[in-house]
Amino acid sequence: MEEDMAMTYSYACKEFPGMETCPAHFHAETEGELWKIIELHASLAHGEDASAWPAEDIAQLKALIKTD
Repeated sequence: MEEDMAMTYSYACKEFPGMETCPAHFHAETEGELWKIIELHASLAHGEDASAWPAEDIAQLKALIKTD
């Protein structure tokens, strides 16, 4: 019997420079869903506006997203 090996995406906020004390860690079924969670978390927990993130920060965030 084959196991369902669906890929998931994860992100740990503490891995982003300057966020080392943040305990938030998220998992989602799609990368798009994970981005929505990251943006919501940034707004609620850190008072950030994701639409104002510079391209360098977005690239760094993308590099920190892991697939399981």
